[in-house]
Amino acid sequence: MTSVLVVDDSALDRKLAGGLLEKRLEIAVLYANDGRDALKQFERHVPDLVVTDLMMPEMNGLELVEAVRHRYPLTPVVMMTSKGSEEIAVEALEKGAASYVPKRILSRRLPETVERILEVAREVKEQARLMERLVADECAFLLENDIRLIASFVRYLRQGLRGVGLCEESDHMRISIAVEEALLNAYYLSRKPGS
Repeated sequence: MTSVLVVDDSALDRKLAGGLLEKRLEIAVLYANDGRDALKQFERHVPDLVVTDLMMPEMNGLELVEAVRHRYPLTPVVMMTSKGSEEIAVEALEKGAASYVPKRILSRRLPETVERILEVAREVKEQARLMERLVADECAFLLENDIRLIASFVRYLRQGLRGVGLCEESDHMRISIAVEEALLNAYYLSRKPGS
């Protein structure tokens, strides 16, 4: 069964985030009090995804993001915090977080964000073995304005990134999500009247 590790020094916030995920998704939720406790849990069981608070004693969320990225590159991390700002979101993404959800909109955004990232992570893991065996690849695409091609292109891009080994596994996921969002934005902008 898919597992998500929720890391927060507040027992109430831990249970709130975990409850939202268990209610909306078919997953097992594990809990940790802070970053150090989370890394100890990794020794027993590597979760499919981590949801972590930013401000915690011992090891904060940004430090945990970096540790997970380096030790467990196939495990995506979602940052959540009550001290939300664009600067924190950018820093979390730069450190390797897959996404960011402010606690004030946790109930609306956390389940959908986790579900989307878990889906991408599953695809990444499924394709990893095959793409490690890629010896050579060269291609060029000219995509017409067809939304159905975007997901296929992003999957192909992710496989190609993995195959050439230019970056870490967690970066493949982040790049794929960024490219997909850019292509979707371009698609929807082109569909507006007068564009």
